[in-house]
Parts: sequence; C-alpha cells; structure tokens
Amino acid sequence: MSGPGSVPGSVPATVPASAPVPVPPSVHDLGLRPGDGPGELASAVDQLLDTFPQPPLLLGLGEPTHGVEEFPRLRNDMLMHLVHHHGYRSLAVESDWLAATAIDDHITAGTGDFDHALTTGFSHGWGTSPANRDLVVRLRAHNAGLDPADQVRFHGFDAPIEQGDTPSPRTALLAAHAYLTEHLPAHRVPYEAETLRALLGDDEPWTDPAAFMDPARSVGDSEQARTLRLAADDVLAVYESELPGLRQRDPAFGQAFDTAFDRAHAHARTARGLLRYHAALASTGPDRMSVVIGVRGAMMAENLLALAAADARRGPCLVFAHNIHLQRNRSVMGFAGTELRWWSAGALVSASAVGDRYAFVAAHLEPSALPDPVPMSHLTMNEADWDGMDAIAFLGKETQGRGGEENGRIRR
Repeated sequence: MSGPGSVPGSVPATVPASAPVPVPPSVHDLGLRPGDGPGELASAVDQLLDTFPQPPLLLGLGEPTHGVEEFPRLRNDMLMHLVHHHGYRSLAVESDWLAATAIDDHITAGTGDFDHALTTGFSHGWGTSPANRDLVVRLRAHNAGLDPADQVRFHGFDAPIEQGDTPSPRTALLAAHAYLTEHLPAHRVPYEAETLRALLGDDEPWTDPAAFMDPARSVGDSEQARTLRLAADDVLAVYESELPGLRQRDPAFGQAFDTAFDRAHAHARTARGLLRYHAALASTGPDRMSVVIGVRGAMMAENLLALAAADARRGPCLVFAHNIHLQRNRSVMGFAGTELRWWSAGALVSASAVGDRYAFVAAHLEPSALPDPVPMSHLTMNEADWDGMDAIAFLGKETQGRGGEENGRIRR
C-alpha cells in the first residue's frame, strides 16, 4: 500500500479540467514561480523559514501524487539548500524504514553497489525514479570526505507494507530480540528466541494478500497473534527502560548517537506495529480500513518522532511524502465506495511534544499539467486542507492566485 490511491478499490479524486486553487487571503505569497532557478527557490525557502518563531525540527514537503518527477526534483534542490544554508542533516522519505538503511549506508560509507542500493533501499518500486537516482548520487558526493557528524543521513519513515501485501513480523521481531540478547544479561531479555519462532510459525498465513480485503483470511486476531503482540510490546519496553545503557555514546558525535541501536529499536517498533496492523486487518468493524490506514499512520509518526529525538542535535530533517501523510487535519480518502478518515503522521507528530517544531509545505500540481491518465494516487485539495498546512508550493502550469493574477508560487 504505497500511497493513498494505491490501495485496491480506492477512488481517485475527480480532477476538473481547469480549476484554480482558492487561496485564502491570509496565505502569504513567497513568490516562487514554475521554472525558476536555484536562486529563486533558495530565496523562497529562506523567506518561509524566517516566518517561523522557532526553526522546525521536522519540515514536511508533500506531493499531491506519486510518480510525477517535478516533486522529487523540488525535494532534491530544497534539501541541498537546507543542508548548505540551514544546517539540515537528514532526509526522511515515504519508504520502508528498514529497507532505507541500504541507501544510508551507501551515501555515508560507500557500502554496496549503487544500483542494488536503489533497488533495495526505496520501497514501492521508487528506486527507478530519475530524481531518486539523482538524489543518491548527490548525497554520496556531498558526504564524501566529511566527518560522520556532518554527513547527511537518509531515512525511510514508512512501514514495510506494500499494496495489499503485509509481511510477517518475523524479521523485525527476531532482529529486535537478537540485539537485546547480544547487549543484555539473559535474565533481562523477555522470551527465548525459539519461543518467538514457534509463535510466529510459517510466514505464508501472515502474507496472504486476500487478508487485505477479507478479515476472515487474516491471522491477526488468532491466539498466537495476540500472544505475539504482548511479546513484541515486552521486547519494545526493554528498549525504553534500558535506553541509557543500550544506546552508546559515539565520541565522533560528542553525543548519544548509535546507528546500530537506532536500527534495532526501529525493528522493535516495526514488530509491534505490524502485529497491530494484522490485528486491524482481522477486524470486522464498520471502520476497518480507516483503522488499518490509521495504524500505518501511527507507525510513520513513531518513526518520525524517533528521528527527531535521535538527530535533533545534528540538525533538522526534511520529510518528503504524499500530502495526505503530512497534513495536520484529518485525512480523508475514497475507498471501495466508502470514505476513510484517519489521522496522518503529520497530524500525530504535530499533536506530540514536537508540536510547533513541525511544519508542512504542501505541493500542488495544476490539473491541466497532470499526466494522462491521472495517477490513482492523486488527491485534490479542498478548503478544509488549508488548516492542515503552513505553506503551499504550486508547480506545473500557471495557477490562479489572489486577485485573479496567474502565477505559480510557494505561499504561506
């Protein structure tokens, strides 16, 4: 399930042939026009950041649809400006957290083959995107020769979930358990590895694609799954209660920075999240799919909050995903003739202790500039969406602005 419109049976929003976005008078125009060069983009970004009382720890940049290269190209250029002029030190994208470590290792240490890193490091098949390939090249070149504290890190913040395809929690749970076994006395590690393997059983029942639409096919509410949810929660609790001892202080950073711990902790969060996701798939409630997507949003938010906590001293993070995952207001999407409503990662992060240190720039593409056919992931904006963003970037053809002028801009 890679994007809001990619779930089976989802309904793309109706796109009018030519309809201006009704920008409210309170929205400030930062003056970025389609086709402007790096200088204009830099000026627009600088002006945007100047409007915030405190610099964001997490700056979200959304796209209204997947698969349109203008948006990741904007992301790439914005990231490099933020890195060079505003101290940003990481990028998080709508991709599997665990898979993204292949790209992070490649751009920071040169580990692995370039093409293999792209293929495995971007989930949802996005490693073939020219803009994503360019991103990896630019980050590898930027990081070469830099101290680890000054390098730009690459992260995914999504769950390891594809369209109608949910994995077994096996890999995540056993990896999280193995890390604890290696770093703590045996009496502090809950459960034996063999006990967890027996509870997990074969992967096939967990990965049954029919379970996405048919709760009767899901094993998420079986006795074994309920026991595993308790086990995963117990494993994650040890990461939290033993945090000062588990997370090592790296002299190169002058702070608590431990990539191995961060990845093991991510495995623990993912194991618990996947078991909750499977439990939601097994539900027969009327809002079943809203709950399913809401669990994914909660997993995304947990990962973003973990990034903010781990990287806060190094510098802020640019976050790139579909608008619907980053907005503050409740997300709404058509699905199989019904309306799904849930709180996105952006809404959950904004409601957390991070609060006003989270900011969101939504991107919009003029309807006439959309590819034909319109991507299933495309969602148009409505008036309620303005409350969920701090700024908007218009891309594509000239867009109707206030007072009837034709332009394409970032506004706040």
